[in-house]
Amino acid sequence: MIKINAIGKPIDRVDGRLKVTGAAKYAAEFNQPQMAYAFPVRSTIAKGTIAGFDKSVMEQSSGVIAVLTYENAPRLRAYDRAELLKIGGILGEQLATLQDNKIHYFGQFISVVVAATNEQARCAAALLKVTYAKEKPRIDLKTESPNGTKPEKFFGREAQVNTGKAAPLLAAAPVKIEQTYTTSTENHHPMEPLATVAVWEGADKLTLYDPTQGVLNTRGIAAYFLKLKPENVRVISPYVGGGFGSKGQWTHDLLAAMAAQVVKRPVKLVITRQMMQTNVGRRSATIQKVALATDRNGKLTVIRHHSDSSNNNLTQWFESCGILTGVLYNAPLREITHRVTNLDLGASTYMRAPGEAPGSFALESAMDEMAYEMKIDPVELRA
Repeated sequence: MIKINAIGKPIDRVDGRLKVTGAAKYAAEFNQPQMAYAFPVRSTIAKGTIAGFDKSVMEQSSGVIAVLTYENAPRLRAYDRAELLKIGGILGEQLATLQDNKIHYFGQFISVVVAATNEQARCAAALLKVTYAKEKPRIDLKTESPNGTKPEKFFGREAQVNTGKAAPLLAAAPVKIEQTYTTSTENHHPMEPLATVAVWEGADKLTLYDPTQGVLNTRGIAAYFLKLKPENVRVISPYVGGGFGSKGQWTHDLLAAMAAQVVKRPVKLVITRQMMQTNVGRRSATIQKVALATDRNGKLTVIRHHSDSSNNNLTQWFESCGILTGVLYNAPLREITHRVTNLDLGASTYMRAPGEAPGSFALESAMDEMAYEMKIDPVELRA
C-alpha cells in the first residue's frame, strides 16, 4: 500500500458555522439609529456632459431628505494618484465622484438620493430627470482597436516581448497555424454585492462598514478624498461575501460618506445587481491572435500571442493575456504583445486570474488546434 502524506494540516473554518447559519454579519446589516438610505442615479448615456437636472417631481416623493449632484455635493480633494499612493490608497477608477458634469461611461454615478427608507430612495431616484449634451461614444473593441496604444509595462513586467521577431520563423516553418480567439466582457457578481454604512462622529471622524478586500486601502481613499487624517477613518469589514477583485475601492463608499455628511446622520448605500455590471470594474473583452509553428517532429519552434483589450480614460489597467505564454511550453522564441484601447465603458480591473484566464483560453485552444493539424496527441505537443 502506498502511503500518502497530506501537505499541511487541516484548519477549521472558524467562520463557517456563522456563515451557513446566517449569524455572520455583513456590511449592510450594521444598522444604525436614525439611519437614512442612499440610492445612486446612473447616467443613461456613455459620453457627454450633464446639461441639467429637473428635481421638481422627485423632491415631492415621500421620504426624500436630500439629493446630491455635482452642483451641491461636498467638494472632494482632486484626484492625484501619487498622493493617494502615499497613504495606501488605490481607487478603481480615477474619478472624484460628483465633482463635475462629465460623463465617461454608461451607468456612471451622477447623483445620489437620500431618503428615510431604501424603497423611498430608490423610487425617488427613478424620478430624477436628467438632460445631456451627448457625444458619440467609443464602445466596440474590434472597431476601435487600431487606435489603441501599446503599454511598455504591466506591474513591472514587460508588456511587449520580442516584437516582430516571430514573423520570419513562422514564414519558414513547415507546420504552422494562426487563429483569432475572442472573449466577452465579464462582470463581478459575488453573492454579497458591495454595500457601505457610513457613520460620522463630528466633522472629522468617519466609520465605514464595508465589505472590502483591503481595509487599509479603503481607509486611505476615504481619508484622502474627504480630507481626513487616516487615523480618523475606521473601516469595519468582518466578512466579505465573495470578491473576485470587485471589492477593491469604488466610488460608492464616497457617495455614502458624502451623503451622511450632508444629512448629518448614518447612511446606508447598497449596490444593486444592475450596478454591479457598471460601477465596480469588469474584465475587458479580448481579441487574441495566436500563431504557433513546429518542426516536422511536433516540437514547438515559435509562439506569437497578440492581445487586444480595453480600458477607459479613468484607468491604466489592462488584461495582460500574454502572461502565461511567457512561461508555458518550451518554444525557442515567444513574441508577446499587448494593445489597449480606450473605450467609453466602465473601468477594467482585476478579476479572478487577471490576464491568465482569457490568455490561457486562447493559448490552450491554439495548442489543441495545432495538435489536431499534426494528428498527434495534444499532451505530446505540450511535453
